[in-house]
Amino acid sequence: MSKYKILLFDADGTILDFEKSEAIALKKTFEKFNLLYDENTHLNFYKKLNAEIWSEFENGEISAKKLKPERFRRFNSKYNFNIEPSLMSDTYLEYLSEAGYFLDGAENLLTKLKEKFKMILLTNGLTAVQNRRFSITNMKKYFEKIIISEEVGVKKPQKEIFELSLK
Repeated sequence: MSKYKILLFDADGTILDFEKSEAIALKKTFEKFNLLYDENTHLNFYKKLNAEIWSEFENGEISAKKLKPERFRRFNSKYNFNIEPSLMSDTYLEYLSEAGYFLDGAENLLTKLKEKFKMILLTNGLTAVQNRRFSITNMKKYFEKIIISEEVGVKKPQKEIFELSLK
């Protein structure tokens, strides 16, 4: 018998292959707006920019609502794209929500752990995007509860989201 009763998981980069989803969504967004896409240039810059803005979100410096268009405002500013940031963001998020992929071995691990533990998924991801990705991957079958920070108004790494998850 294990001393652990509940296992907490993050979604992106732990169970789901966010890097793959992100790359596919960005490429499709460029195609939608007839922009020339260079993965090495554009994806690498987007990853750096996205990490910065998510850090701002986690530090309470920007809201989830403002995060969405702001990253594309900054992105468009760097490359002089003349596309409305909100439109580009909405397009990207639509493609991202359609891109749910397990990391290698993750689904097998979840199947085995579900037999022995209660599991809870915690994510700072955006509600509309995550819910669709979780549906595509049938993620809900593995977890007692899925907690999305945008829905509960508390984000990781704040202790309140962990307290909430254990209730």
